[in-house]
Amino acid sequence: MHIYRLFILVPALILAFSELFAQPINISSVTAHEQRIYAQFGLDDAFTATLGYLYALPIGSQEQPLILSTELALPVAEFDLRDYRTAISARYTALRHDNIAATAGVGIVARGTDNDIFSAFNIGARAEMELGYYADGWFAGTSVQYDKTLASHITNSDWYRTYFFQEAKDGWYGSTGGNFTYSLLGGFAVDRSELTLQAGFSTTEHFHLPLLSWHGTLGYSYRI
Repeated sequence: MHIYRLFILVPALILAFSELFAQPINISSVTAHEQRIYAQFGLDDAFTATLGYLYALPIGSQEQPLILSTELALPVAEFDLRDYRTAISARYTALRHDNIAATAGVGIVARGTDNDIFSAFNIGARAEMELGYYADGWFAGTSVQYDKTLASHITNSDWYRTYFFQEAKDGWYGSTGGNFTYSLLGGFAVDRSELTLQAGFSTTEHFHLPLLSWHGTLGYSYRI
């Protein structure tokens, strides 16, 4: 690999494998027009905190609303608004039999970072399938998520050009790949509150383990 390609791919890959997980939710308790706010804290590639908003849009059967959500994740260890991940997504119950259900979701994900070496912005797409048992007050299940990088914009710093690579070029670059995330998840509810737990591991789209492959998040949502 040419050294120029290496300098471009490293920051792009940092963004590509910076994961963002959909908030687990007991779909049996979600009603049309319901609104929730939620928060997540956990470890994926770093310790992060996520804040989000969820709305259940009635579509087709009133018992199966389309769950729309938007969220923002920031690092916890060193708070910096220049390092962020955000997403908008939609989820729908594709199949259901009694308490067993399968949901499918899609989303658009944006990531950004800014440091002494470079600043970068990444846009990607996410698809997710979830299968679980959803009872009154609690649920448990498993999910598979695919996150694909679509494009990245990289701006190299003057310091980087001066001391490392004078010919580094700024601009848009195509996809650097994607990753699969496999999770076990569950939660229980008390009144308007729901506490959730999610844990698992990730691989590249070619099924190789990255350096940091394990993740775990604790979530809380409140019905407003």
